[in-house]
Amino acid sequence: MGSSSLSSFTDSYCVIGDLSWTLPGMHDPHSDCGKMLESGAENRCNRLICSECFSRVLKKQAYRIYKRITKSTLDNSDFRHIIFSPPQDWAIERIKTECGFKYFRRRATEIIKQAGIESAVLFFHPWRLTERLKSLFEEYFEAESEDKNIWKDLVIERTIEFSEISIRISPHIHILGTGFLKRADIFEERTSWVYRNLGDLKYSLKNRIRYNLNHVGLALDGGGGSIFNSYTYIGDLKRRGAEYEEE
Repeated sequence: MGSSSLSSFTDSYCVIGDLSWTLPGMHDPHSDCGKMLESGAENRCNRLICSECFSRVLKKQAYRIYKRITKSTLDNSDFRHIIFSPPQDWAIERIKTECGFKYFRRRATEIIKQAGIESAVLFFHPWRLTERLKSLFEEYFEAESEDKNIWKDLVIERTIEFSEISIRISPHIHILGTGFLKRADIFEERTSWVYRNLGDLKYSLKNRIRYNLNHVGLALDGGGGSIFNSYTYIGDLKRRGAEYEEE
């Protein structure tokens, strides 16, 4: 099935079933966002979807994740960046409703643990870039660089159109986690999910966190707020999170 039969795009969100999915920084700010208060500080709505405030919110969330990982008793050098992709027809059905996505996230946590991941932070991404867009930026994608991030152009710079031309529905989860992965072919045979190991984070933990946050999928409620958290934890990072985030 093509994405056109599953969804409809506006310039700031994509309707999939009953839910409207968007990206950070894609929506108009409140009327007082960015205005100076009597205290001398700028007013902020602290919404990740706000085009005025999201940059600071993203930095704050990224720092919180970084701190939780680095303050934990886990060996940071063991962390890997891994993409988990479910059967697509099943996943697309799940992200059409609030209850469906809650089940999707619970099931994803179970599956990721079955793969051998013991502790991780999870980021849900509803879309992938289209082959058409990749062909337009062929040299960019062929370049070897830790800093390349075309999602920054889509979200932050808004120089790439948010539409079926640039993105396609393809639900998947990025994790930054640690554990001993089962063989990919055995894992796929047993679960119908697949994973791709992008490697260790020894020199790029902060960059990987920001990269995954800047295009997380955000489902909107009727008032334009986010229904779900932009990231979740499993394993030791979840169990001892409050301790890790203490100053």
